[in-house]
Amino acid sequence: MAQVLEWASGLCTALIALGALGQVAPKDKMVQFVQSLMVLALLASGAASLLHARWDFDLPETPAQAEAGGLEAFLNSQYVSATEEEAVRSIEGLLAAAGLRAKKIDVLIYSFEDSGIVLAKVGAAFAYPAEGERARALLQNVLGEDVVVEVTTDGA
Repeated sequence: MAQVLEWASGLCTALIALGALGQVAPKDKMVQFVQSLMVLALLASGAASLLHARWDFDLPETPAQAEAGGLEAFLNSQYVSATEEEAVRSIEGLLAAAGLRAKKIDVLIYSFEDSGIVLAKVGAAFAYPAEGERARALLQNVLGEDVVVEVTTDGA
């Protein structure tokens, strides 16, 4: 907006100067030449201002863009699902290496915009309390303090 106001004030100043020059100077070829140069300069200035102006238009979303957003959401959900399955298999393998077998394993994974993945929580259910305590100690040592480990036992 400031550029438009600046351009308009320049245009007014030039038109006033042209009018004053036309009143003072005699009508000859030199005055007409200077006037045509000033008009050309004003047109060039106006065109430059229009080319460098910011044009912010809010266009409605096209069906292709809406479909692309849906496709992206679907792919992200598939990515998170596959990552959760891989995390469950990794936890099962870790527990199996220690001679433990969980009845059920749940994981919670956070996926970020920059494609980062963070394992936030691991839950495991065991039949006996001794297995549960061994599994808790193993998971906490391997996964670190940032991951919440929940171990439950049901005695069956």
